[in-house]
Amino acid sequence: MSEFRCSDADCRLPAEEVMTDNDAARVQRGRQIRAARKLLGWSRDRLASNAEVSMVELLHLERGTPRGRPKAYNAILRALQAAGVEFIPVNGGGAEVQLRKTL
Repeated sequence: MSEFRCSDADCRLPAEEVMTDNDAARVQRGRQIRAARKLLGWSRDRLASNAEVSMVELLHLERGTPRGRPKAYNAILRALQAAGVEFIPVNGGGAEVQLRKTL
């Protein structure tokens, strides 16, 4: 997975990663979403509401099914990052998640 970069105005992964048909990549993204949501102590309802996506869409993405849409994925990433989640690249093993440190 390539390095994740985000600005306040635009927050998305490269299209080829969002649109991949690779089962392992979809499952990894789902794990990252779940880990970030749990790190924040958020329910699925709260994340879906904050990201303005349907519960069905969130479930597809968390489960790594091919039905998750890139637009919903990007909205979920923006909501998680706005809440303080950082996606940290790990040497070839996907990204880990952590909360942004405050000073």
